[in-house]
Amino acid sequence: MKQKTQTEMNTKRKTKLRIITITLCFVLFLSTTLTIVFALVQTFTSPGTISTMISDIDSAVLMQEYDVYKLAVEHVGQDIIDEFGLNPETIENLMEQQFVDDFLSNTLVDYIDELSKGNENHSISIEDVLSILEDNITEIESVTGHQLTTENLENIEIFLYDSDIVETISISSIINNTQADLALVQRVLSPFTLLIPLILALLTIAVILFLNRKHLLLAIKDIGITLGIVGVIYTLLGLLLNTLLSIAVGDTSVQSLVNSLITQPRSIIITYGVITLVIGILLITASIVTRVIKLKHTQIST
Repeated sequence: MKQKTQTEMNTKRKTKLRIITITLCFVLFLSTTLTIVFALVQTFTSPGTISTMISDIDSAVLMQEYDVYKLAVEHVGQDIIDEFGLNPETIENLMEQQFVDDFLSNTLVDYIDELSKGNENHSISIEDVLSILEDNITEIESVTGHQLTTENLENIEIFLYDSDIVETISISSIINNTQADLALVQRVLSPFTLLIPLILALLTIAVILFLNRKHLLLAIKDIGITLGIVGVIYTLLGLLLNTLLSIAVGDTSVQSLVNSLITQPRSIIITYGVITLVIGILLITASIVTRVIKLKHTQIST
């Protein structure tokens, strides 16, 4: 009777431990998922990734779908457009120039940096715009056939000061138009935010191993399965990203631009997913192989 009671107690302990372990594996699943999310945010907002994404934009698609020439006429004015000999073809050629890619990349990096600091008053300065024009007069002339003169630059400066373009593209204006929460954006962009789920994931793994110290191989396999599931989810997400975004966007006129923008992010998501999946598979394999070796060793001993 006592032996039966002891057996029942051991079974209950094992069941309780199993429930706790499964619960902790769910916590590990969530924390690992969030760790990868914030790691992706840090990677996507890095200067290198932004530069690649800007370079991947298809200028022809941008011109066709958004009629950049028409937008330029509306916001800058036909007189200035004509003064510099701009037309749809020259604007497209300008957008393909390296100095334009560099300017857009550096500007976006600056915006993200200022957003992470919570500085909503940041915007492109008029001096920055004039500087990019002055530093690339030769390239602009080779594309447009028009040489920028001191008078041209002065007219541009007057126009920028008289217009509200700089104010329109300020961080505060973007935040207001998108109704985004600046404090939330700042927290998401902060590299310290990544540490929270990462530390939670590591602590969860440590607790799982400690509670299952008498059954380490089973605990390692559970951890491997959990990480493997996360890896599969992110790998599939990366592989299906084009399809998912096409469904989400709906508007076919935007899809070509979106597809050119996500080339780099897509490969990064797949990379993170595959790395996590491989770690999971290695842990599962290690636990199974070790268990088989132990069983064979026990059989040989007996």
